[in-house]
Amino acid sequence: MKRLKEILETDDLEQAHVHIIDLLESHPDDANVRFQIASAHDACGFEREAIRHYSDALKIGLENEVEQQAYIQLGSSYRCIGMYEKAEQLLEEGLKKHPENAAMKAFMAMTKYNLHKNKASLQLLFSVILNQDNTDPWILKYKQALLFYADRIDDTWQTEE
Repeated sequence: MKRLKEILETDDLEQAHVHIIDLLESHPDDANVRFQIASAHDACGFEREAIRHYSDALKIGLENEVEQQAYIQLGSSYRCIGMYEKAEQLLEEGLKKHPENAAMKAFMAMTKYNLHKNKASLQLLFSVILNQDNTDPWILKYKQALLFYADRIDDTWQTEE
């Protein structure tokens, strides 16, 4: 795997492709190899090719942190090629397993936006901003108000003049 990263850093995509084929032949059932191959394809802009390998890696089984990366990167790849429903389904699955992953929530918010679920997108994005260890003094100052409005994004209040 180290060799694949080194090859990719030189931008020699032909050599990287040959190395990927060798890796697949020698480690067909290794989830981490599949994940690294998917990441390499993704980094080169070959999202459709990456999708197959991310999916295989998740099916074979990955450890906690790498599994979270695979959910994010596969969801992002689906979103990038316009498969928004598939991205949403996959990210929902990932968030059931890893509900505190803020990056996964942010990718889900983008996906919901692409699906024209703007209210859900905004609410999720607010939850990411407000429920993490945010130390921005302005966010902290208005946190209660933002939390209140996040769930009431379509509401209006009439006051008498």
